[in-house]
Parts: sequence; structure tokens; C-alpha cells
Amino acid sequence: MKKVDLKKSWNRIAKSYQTEFFGTYGASKITTKPMDFVGNVKGKKIIEVGSGAGQNSIIFAQRGAVATAIDFSEKQINYGRLLAKKHKVDVNFIVGDLNNLEKYFEKNKFDIAFSTYTFQYIENLDKLLHAVNRILKKNGLFVFSLDHPMFTSGSWLKVKNKEHFFVNDYFKRRKIFSVWRFKGGVQAKFYLHHRPLQDFFDALVKNNFTVEKIVEPEPLELYKNPPKGYGSWKVKKGIPYMIIFKARKISNI
Repeated sequence: MKKVDLKKSWNRIAKSYQTEFFGTYGASKITTKPMDFVGNVKGKKIIEVGSGAGQNSIIFAQRGAVATAIDFSEKQINYGRLLAKKHKVDVNFIVGDLNNLEKYFEKNKFDIAFSTYTFQYIENLDKLLHAVNRILKKNGLFVFSLDHPMFTSGSWLKVKNKEHFFVNDYFKRRKIFSVWRFKGGVQAKFYLHHRPLQDFFDALVKNNFTVEKIVEPEPLELYKNPPKGYGSWKVKKGIPYMIIFKARKISNI
């Protein structure tokens, strides 16, 4: 596949994406949500890393947090500003590059860092976690979720008319390319970085975080009719497609 510009791709599909996937990411399709691990946020300073349109930040603001949302897609951020205005809450929206997160914020600024479905798009994971450490206060909470590495290394295949989920090259760190298609012919090319689970744990420890919890939410029966290419419910219910990390900053780097 030719060179893919993720920023341009997200800007291209922003309107279609927000139309199809409104609300908090995946909240109605799994038994446990990343937000379940944040707790009481009233008065807390929260940064949502790779926020998209900032639906999670809006919820945090509604619960009394001082919320900041950063994403590299101008169109996603613009949609978020309109959404925050509609819900009558204040969210500090920033168009910014996560590869240089530290340049936007001073050290020890936030009580909580939060992210959903972003870190699989980051090439230099160690650099980003280093930056998250720098902008979090000591003992600051860090909750993030992403596609489960088992899910990103697998595929659905039919063998003798029976559907199976096969895992291949789980340990091979690589880019996985895809094309997202929406109604009206809107589409864009994407890629994610597949890494085994160990890489995330090691990067957290290296950057002075302690891991308090790892959760692999089970799909709900509400998701019995998944999109084309996502396997039947019979197979889907046994596949971990999200993983959530709850970590805490031990000390400054």
C-alpha cells in the first residue's frame, strides 16, 4: 500500500465517523469501559490524549473536571467544539501532534491522563509515554485502551463452512494497513502499529508507571450483529478486541 497520511485520513472521514460512531467509543458494546477506572473527577485536571471529537472529555467536564482534549485532526476538534457548546460545557480543545506532546503543556500539570483507541496509531510509544509522565503529577492516574493485540494479529476465515478466528504473527511488530469505508462512498486508508502486549507493559514500567490493572472486556450480546468482516456473534463473543490499562505515575523522569 502507498504511503498513508493518518492526519489527512482522519480529516477526510471525520464527518462520516462522527455520524456513525457517536458517543463514547465502544461504550455500548463491551462489559467494561475505560471510563469505569477513572473514578470521581470533580475538580481534577484531565488530559484526553488523541481525543477525536472529545466525547469523553465532554463527559468529564459534565462531571466537574477541568478537561483538555488534544488531537491532530482539525476537523475532529472542530466537531468537538460544536459538541461541547451544544452540551454547554467547557473543554480546552487543542489541535496538536502527540509525537511532541510535551511542547503543549508544562510539567506536572494534570491529575489524570486518559486515552481510547489511540496508542495503536503511535509509532514511537516510548516517546509518548515519556511525555505523559512529564505532564502528569506524581501519583497521577493514567488510563488508556486500544485494540487488543490478539485482535489486531487475527482474522476471520471460513474452513469447511465453519467460521474461525486465526491468530498469525502475534510477535511480529509491524504496520497493519486497512481501508475504512462509510456511506456515500467516503473512504480513507489507515494503518496501525501491531505490538504484543509485553511492549505496552515494558514501556509503562520504563517510563516510571506502575500498572494497577489490565482488563480485557467481554463483548455484550448487544453486539450480536457486528459489521461485515467482524465475524459472527458465535465467534465474536470469544475474542478479546479491546484491552484497558490502569496505571499510575510513580515519579518524574
